[in-house]
Amino acid sequence: MKSTKPKLMVVDDDADVRYSFKRLFERADYAIIEASSGEDAVRLAQSEKPDVILMDIRMPGADGIATLREIRRFDPRTPVILMTAYASTQSTIEAMKAGAFDHVMKPFDIEKIRSIVSQAVKASQDMRRVVSFRPKRSGEGPHEEIIGQSESMQEVYKLIGRVAAGDQPVLLTGERGTGKQLVARAIYHHSARNTKPFLAINCAIIPPHLLEGELFGWTRTAALRGGELKTSKLEICDGGTLLLHEIGAMTIPLQTRLLRVMETGQLEKFGGMQTVPANIRIIASSSADLHALTESGDFRSDLYFALRASEINLPPLSQRKGDIPLLVAHYVEREAPRLGLGRVIVDPAAMALLEQGAYESNVRELENIVRNTLVGLKGNVISAGDLEMKRAEATESAVGILTDDSLFDALFQEIARRQPLPPGFDSFDIIERKLVIRALEQCEGNQSRVAKFLGITRNTLRKRIAKYGLKIGGKRVHDEGEP
Repeated sequence: MKSTKPKLMVVDDDADVRYSFKRLFERADYAIIEASSGEDAVRLAQSEKPDVILMDIRMPGADGIATLREIRRFDPRTPVILMTAYASTQSTIEAMKAGAFDHVMKPFDIEKIRSIVSQAVKASQDMRRVVSFRPKRSGEGPHEEIIGQSESMQEVYKLIGRVAAGDQPVLLTGERGTGKQLVARAIYHHSARNTKPFLAINCAIIPPHLLEGELFGWTRTAALRGGELKTSKLEICDGGTLLLHEIGAMTIPLQTRLLRVMETGQLEKFGGMQTVPANIRIIASSSADLHALTESGDFRSDLYFALRASEINLPPLSQRKGDIPLLVAHYVEREAPRLGLGRVIVDPAAMALLEQGAYESNVRELENIVRNTLVGLKGNVISAGDLEMKRAEATESAVGILTDDSLFDALFQEIARRQPLPPGFDSFDIIERKLVIRALEQCEGNQSRVAKFLGITRNTLRKRIAKYGLKIGGKRVHDEGEP
């Protein structure tokens, strides 16, 4: 059976470095490909087709940047992460100009390198796993389907077909969990840009100053102040497609910069002292009402009208109940083998219960219900009892937490006592920051344990740590700038 592990190619002339990465990532279930030179890397990239390449800059013969340029010539979709022990502003600039996915320093922060590789694998798989609205045909490569035969979904398919071949921006609207990312990828895969990069950025979960770095890269001022040099995703996507999730969360200054790129096809670099071509198709998504945000002054009306030149609204699951049996069958067929289950049947009573459900998170919620039910399934039949048991367990746990006022009384009284709050602070930030600090102390700085304790991903935790300026030193957590 063909391996489904993501392929990571490590390129370094130092055998010890390659061995270290092999040990680190094989444990994380990656298939490792080794190359000792740039020339080997080019050859293996063509034959092995790795998902991600992790490559040293300084090597005998062709260096990392020259090798990156050659690889991008025949395969611009493979993310390449460049690494060096001799970082300089110039080497970082050259790495970004050549189209590196990221640029990291030796010695490595293990958690950081794992996170970067994980992000690169996700981006690589999104570019290669075709999204379609028809069943997979024999012999096709990695493939995903948008499921649904309802009238509202048929209209979505028609709109995808109409906009995919063009080059205009596309705005995807609809409630959370309706499948906007799948539709964005379907547009990309059926466009003339499908051999070029595709990247997605969630504007709602990245703080504005970090989002600016992700989108537009660094400025000369930031570099002189010692700031981190960021690879511009707009440059990486040159010739390709960029998906901006929840664009309504983007600040007005960033909206202005984005609109300028869309109108001019040029990206300003180095604090406006240099421009580079930016041939990018923008797909934006929003679960918020952008028209209402323009009325309130929180979203630029000219950007809104530029984006909605082609708009696709994704219907909520409540408007396509007839698609639920198809969706359930699809999730069962996909997830059961992953969990080591044989053929699983959903009995009529269970299906009726699923069809009656009210899904606040739409398709995403239905998917999670099916997956969670399969995890605890005994036998090969999903019954109404299995679904009711899972629902009861979740409800009992949630109600117990959400209705226990004693958990919050003291904290609420303390916030009330300190009114008014200092400018720039709100009560939610105060609560979240204290919670993150206390969890880090409880788990002695182990971020994996903290993420599990709080019920969030490690990536979300890292963003919270950065947002609140926390620094972890052994068992102690303190503010950045403290001794």
